[in-house]
Amino acid sequence: MKVIWEMSAKVMGINFVKSIIYWALYKFIYISNAIFGNGLTFEFPFLSNAHPVVLFFKNLLRPARMYGKFRYGQLGFLSRIASKADPVPKDIMEAARHDDQYDEYLRRFKEDGILILDGYFKNVAEEMVESFDGSKMSNSAAYYYDTYVINSLEDQLAFQMVADPLILGVMAGYLNAHPYLRHHSSIQSSYPNREQQELERLYKNDMRESKRILDREFKENPWSLGRELKEKMTALNKSRASGYENCLWHCDTVNNITLGVLLKEATLSDTHMMFARRSHRNHHSQLLPLADYNYCEEYVQKTYEIINCVGSVGTFVAFDSNGLHRMNPKPGKLRMQFVWALGPGNTPHFKQLERGLFLTRKTDPTPPDLNEALQGQINFFRDFSERPQL
Repeated sequence: MKVIWEMSAKVMGINFVKSIIYWALYKFIYISNAIFGNGLTFEFPFLSNAHPVVLFFKNLLRPARMYGKFRYGQLGFLSRIASKADPVPKDIMEAARHDDQYDEYLRRFKEDGILILDGYFKNVAEEMVESFDGSKMSNSAAYYYDTYVINSLEDQLAFQMVADPLILGVMAGYLNAHPYLRHHSSIQSSYPNREQQELERLYKNDMRESKRILDREFKENPWSLGRELKEKMTALNKSRASGYENCLWHCDTVNNITLGVLLKEATLSDTHMMFARRSHRNHHSQLLPLADYNYCEEYVQKTYEIINCVGSVGTFVAFDSNGLHRMNPKPGKLRMQFVWALGPGNTPHFKQLERGLFLTRKTDPTPPDLNEALQGQINFFRDFSERPQL
């Protein structure tokens, strides 16, 4: 699409061409929602629609997410032939298949996009809660959301959960690839102080204000329509919208599995995550920044069965982050969990230090080359069965 813009700009002028395309894309989104939106009213910035026809054209115009799935073997047999992902290690699958629940858990995960096992890590979770110093959480760092990083190579309790043979095998079977840690494991706390309706109103107001500001910059920056515009929007809203965007229906990075263990019992009256069952089967795509990243509540409730991620201490939850999910905030109700993420290698965040494998988020926005990122690394999961019993 950028090539078309550049050619057209030479003839008609860059700002004029970009304005026409910008206007046309917005019109496409609004018209497609009117035709395929099940009679619902879509308001900015909740303009996402998962109808197959809509997603087909959106992925045609912005194919990056589909390409990422294909390149790492997540789009069926043909994509696995050309996959850049590493094959599943035999020792991981052999260890997992010794458990009678393996086939059932894998079937449920593939079918629903989410797997919830009540109390699966009860003993380990209780021990982690007992040993954790809550003062390490900054509390004032964000409006309601805080994270404390744990190196799962050094922390025995974290390692037991991250390298659990059955869970690791199910995730490898789901990805049909060697599962790599995407970043550090961590303890996360969520402590909202506003209701869902107020958060949606605040977010809507912030996005509209952001759009007005970015529209003014539009003519000054000739190529701001794509990633750069989105980055500006993100930076602009960190001070205002930090945290509560997680309370809106959205999807995350492709080829990513988010895993968590509840460190505090969660009921329907507590802050908890919600997942739209089977929404992971759709190839979600964002066409325009600010406009169609989030799905409106009415659309999701009408289109999908909603699964509430609740349970006792130690409950294990894994979900495909391509599926639609959001936080369900309950003011004054704390949610605390231990979380980590796995993927087939398309978004690694690895950094080699002298003391061994250290997993971290890269500050460089440019994705590292996979081979360079993994070269010389300790294979964290391949040798998990050979480590001392904890």
